[in-house]
This record gives sequence, C-alpha cells and structure tokens, in this order.
Amino acid sequence: MQWSQILLKSSTFSQSTFREMLVAAIVMHELPLSFVYYKGFRDLFKYLQPDVNIISRNTVKSDLLKMYKREKEKVKEMLMESPRRLCLT
Repeated sequence: MQWSQILLKSSTFSQSTFREMLVAAIVMHELPLSFVYYKGFRDLFKYLQPDVNIISRNTVKSDLLKMYKREKEKVKEMLMESPRRLCLT
C-alpha cells in the first residue's frame, strides 16, 4: 500500500490541548523553555497542523506555572483526605 492510498481521518485541533501537551512534554523531558523556538519542531508542528499558533517561551512559562499550581492543589487535597498520620521517607 502506498502512502497516497491511505486516507487520514479528519480530526479537530484544539490549541489549548496542544499547549497543555507541549508544556507536559517540556516538563517530562526536562527541555528548556526555549524549546518552542527550535526550528525543526516549529516546522514539524506547522506540517502536522498548519493552523497551529506556536507559543512563546513566556507563554510556556505562564502555562507551566498554572500547571504547577493545579498539581500542587491536587497534592494538597490528597494529603487532606489521607489518614491522620503520614510518613514520608
């Protein structure tokens, strides 16, 4: 089968989901915030989704801080729901 014969299913693109996934990947792989300026990845993102808005490292920083605060609240809630004693080793 040739690539030209493969039909790709059309999917909807969500800029907010893209941003969340991009920030998560940067954290997961310990990439610098300037990762969003790497030409190869910008070209890849544009190829995969021509309408993508490539975000700046300042936007990544802002999204990263939001993610941190959200995850911090989750940990606080888990600790509040835990039994009275907790041992961290």
